[in-house]
Amino acid sequence: MLELRREGKEKINGKVKAISTFILLFTVTAMKDLLIPLIILISLVPLIVKFKISFKKLVYPVYIAIVVFLIVLFTYPGGVLWKWWILRVTENGVYYSTLILIKVLTCVSLLLILAASTRMVDIVSALSFLPDEVSEIAFLMIRYIETLYRTSCKLKMAAKSKNAFSKELSFKKRIHNLGILAGVLISRAMDKAERIYLSMVARGYSGKLRVENGWKRKEILQVILFFFFCIFLVYIDRRVVV
Repeated sequence: MLELRREGKEKINGKVKAISTFILLFTVTAMKDLLIPLIILISLVPLIVKFKISFKKLVYPVYIAIVVFLIVLFTYPGGVLWKWWILRVTENGVYYSTLILIKVLTCVSLLLILAASTRMVDIVSALSFLPDEVSEIAFLMIRYIETLYRTSCKLKMAAKSKNAFSKELSFKKRIHNLGILAGVLISRAMDKAERIYLSMVARGYSGKLRVENGWKRKEILQVILFFFFCIFLVYIDRRVVV
């Protein structure tokens, strides 16, 4: 999983980075043209390299994006470019499927950079405008997702060592073993959650996380300026489409 890498004092407050990232996510999602999302994606590559983020982190989101890409590519109406049997590729299909793929890569890259450069406390503090339950769940998910990932890897390795997914087994048997593995993972996650909760209560947890919610004028000004910058990007995007 991602490790927080910060050297020295942060030039930009973590809360400002978190809120700005969320604003930019909505901005990218609202784009209707390829140009600006593509420029943002290319500009994120140096940051991905700087924070040493593995490109493997993009694999699973890209799988989903490719499925959506293919669905849109072969189903979107428009001028037909290529046709074979029931499959057909249209001009609009190529355009919008590519747009979706670029948007997914851009949004995932933004979230990975945020996770690699910002403390979890700052991210939760930036979500303070949401109900307390939502921000707490988000914090705990971010905090313990690595534990769940490591546990699932250990269980999978143990199952493979016992030939639970051997090609010699029937498909039904392999699915059955996968179901058992998922059940064990859920059971261990529930046990771990109970132990962590008791540990948190023993350390003074009263049902509400204590985070710093104060904002300085400089931070508020930075967020407002970035918000108007994103509005300007959306305006340019609409002008390009027109």
